[in-house]
Parts: sequence; C-alpha cells; structure tokens
Amino acid sequence: MNYIKNYFKSKGRGYFVALGAAVLAIISVIIYSAGFGADFPQYFSAAPVWLPILGIVGFLALSVHKLTAPYAPVFMWLLTFIALLLYVDAVYMYLTEVFYSGVNDETLAMLDGSFVAGTVFYALSAVCGNVAIWLRQLKKQPEINPEAEEVTV
Repeated sequence: MNYIKNYFKSKGRGYFVALGAAVLAIISVIIYSAGFGADFPQYFSAAPVWLPILGIVGFLALSVHKLTAPYAPVFMWLLTFIALLLYVDAVYMYLTEVFYSGVNDETLAMLDGSFVAGTVFYALSAVCGNVAIWLRQLKKQPEINPEAEEVTV
C-alpha cells in the first residue's frame, strides 16, 4: 500500500493530465464502437479502437519506471493522434452522405449524436495528450547537499 502511495506522490501534473487523456480516449472508443459503429457499420474501422487502447497500456507500462516515464505520454499521444486520423479516414464519407444536399440547419440536425460525441472525445484526448507531453511527468526530487546539510529544490 505504501508503494502505491509513493508512486502517485512521485508523479507530476503531466502524468495526471495524461490519465485524463486516457479516460477521454476510452470514452471515445466506447462511443465510436457501441454508438456510431453499431448504427453505421460501413463507416467502422477497428484501428481507431485498438490504437488508443495500446497507447494507454503502453503509457501505463512506461510510467512505472523513472527513466521511461517522460516518454510515456509521447507514446500514448502518438497512438491516439494516429487513431484520430484513422477515425477521420473511416467516417469522412458519412459527412459527405449527410451534407450531400448542402450544409443547413436540417442537415446539421441529421448528424448522429454518437458521431459528434465520438469526434469531440477523440479530439479532446489528442489535445490533452499533447498538453501532457509538455508537463512534468515526475516531481522534481529535492537535492541534499552533504556539505551544507541543506535541502535545495
């Protein structure tokens, strides 16, 4: 129990932002698979589902060790961003089908809610993952100067 407590105490803001991005990625995968993919199977692709899951597993595995922790959000963001691009590649024809007669209030109302929600969550997970890259993954450890016997940060 003490190990888990120390594990989370050693993590910086970037780790927790990346965890938020992971939650958003899971939500997007669920919405795309269960909602949009079930209603419109012709616009479903498995790659936007599996890449974020692999990214999250890799992020969690890389976050365990101090040497690999700074690269963990990069790995997750890369796979999440590629999943976003593959998602767009899979569903862009749905937009051409909906907006074939032009863009107006009626055609905007025809957009499937799970398509809109899935797109928003994929984009949010990619943005949060990118933000997590630039934040510290580990807290800065205090340095002990043995000569002065002071702790400096």
